[in-house]
Amino acid sequence: NVARAGTPDPTNYSMELLAINDVTAVQTVLEFAIGTVDSSDMSRAAFLQFTTGDSHANLGQRIAIRLLKKAAAEWQANPRFDNVRLTATPHH
Repeated sequence: NVARAGTPDPTNYSMELLAINDVTAVQTVLEFAIGTVDSSDMSRAAFLQFTTGDSHANLGQRIAIRLLKKAAAEWQANPRFDNVRLTATPHH
């Protein structure tokens, strides 16, 4: 879930799913989503979906979720995130 904090104005945010190469420290963005939230009560659900098959260039690397404030947002506008989950679903 995501909510605005620090201002009564809507807040921009982004979410990224990353693959991290432990040898080179390169971070590859696998998928991203951006949005705007105008409530402060954590009632807004936000989703990011990444689909891959049996092989992928980043297979076997660590993954990470990065939650960010969009650069264009006012300095007072800070998104708050809660109940962040990563779910893997087998593809048939």
